[in-house]
Amino acid sequence: MKYLGCILFLSIVVITGCAQTNQQLSALPHSIYLDDQFEKDITIETPEDIFFVSKPMRNYVKTRLLPVSGTSLKAKQLIKDYFSEQEMNIGYAHDANFTASQTFEKRIANCLSLTILSYVLVKEAGLSASFIDVEIEENWNQVNGISMLNGHVNLRVFAKKQSHLTDFLDRTVTIDFVPLINIPVISSQILTKDQIIALYYNNIGGESLALGDIDKAYVYLSEATKYAPENAAIWGNLASLYRQSGHLVEAETIYNHAMKLDPNSLNLRENLAVLYKNTDRIAQANQIIDEVNKQRQLNPYYQSMLAEESYYKNEYKAAISYYKKAIRLKKTEHNFYFGLAKSYLMLNDFDNADRYLARAKSMSTENKQKQQYQSKINALNNITAKVH
Repeated sequence: MKYLGCILFLSIVVITGCAQTNQQLSALPHSIYLDDQFEKDITIETPEDIFFVSKPMRNYVKTRLLPVSGTSLKAKQLIKDYFSEQEMNIGYAHDANFTASQTFEKRIANCLSLTILSYVLVKEAGLSASFIDVEIEENWNQVNGISMLNGHVNLRVFAKKQSHLTDFLDRTVTIDFVPLINIPVISSQILTKDQIIALYYNNIGGESLALGDIDKAYVYLSEATKYAPENAAIWGNLASLYRQSGHLVEAETIYNHAMKLDPNSLNLRENLAVLYKNTDRIAQANQIIDEVNKQRQLNPYYQSMLAEESYYKNEYKAAISYYKKAIRLKKTEHNFYFGLAKSYLMLNDFDNADRYLARAKSMSTENKQKQQYQSKINALNNITAKVH
């Protein structure tokens, strides 16, 4: 599954041209939506709800952004306020799938909800902005024991018009969580507002599917495909829902359609292999899995994903082995050291747990993360003091 965990996906986030999509979409039968097989009496957020500007948000713009002159300075003021303990102090959580007003109120976001909030606030401040789809190295997080492949978006802010050279030089600022999540960026491209709405629905649908709420997942994912029919990852998530709920013919039809949209997606191929196994096409499934695994061996986040899956299955020694492979491939990722620490802790190896918690803290670049790691170190020290 793929997620914008910024973006959640059982598959992968890829945006292609609309004209090409419309031609390919005609290959799908009209009966691809199985409304009569799922509970439809579920209310979802409208686009107006997603981008709603609350009174406190208007007051923030009036007092903190409008008095600031210049596009760059306004955007930088917003970024500063996001992470200032005296202002919003927004924290990061991969599953913070909120509307703009919810994010402003809760003070927690992932890259998608931060992007939506930023878009609303800068527009209210009289600036223009573009949504950006950022292709990052494959990386995963765990939701209820299921590995979710992350996607990423951010916001590019600029003046509504360029009146002179200063405007041109000062016109673009990017608002992004990427420095905090520390994942290599490969490329980027512009998204439409409809595509962002689709990703919002996709995230909630993907998480609902991971948590076992099939009906809610169907409502959100089917709606997401209508806002971004060119997005292979969203189709892949809907196909995974069909596969899990026993609609295997429709699932295979959608997987094949999604792979036409994105022939290079490893995640789509991997999910298709699962369907092949479910339908006794073992040789075809194993061939795909071998090809996918071979391409992922040098990805540290793939090794980390295998470690998380082992940890969830209580296979702590295997988790340790995978985390060490991940660290050999990328020595600066604090989450890998934290994974080692929690795995050693489950084996009652307190010395190594403490050692790798300290390494996780030293590799972290955010003060709030460092404080969280220090709290874990203190808690571990209290445990070991009682043991001894």
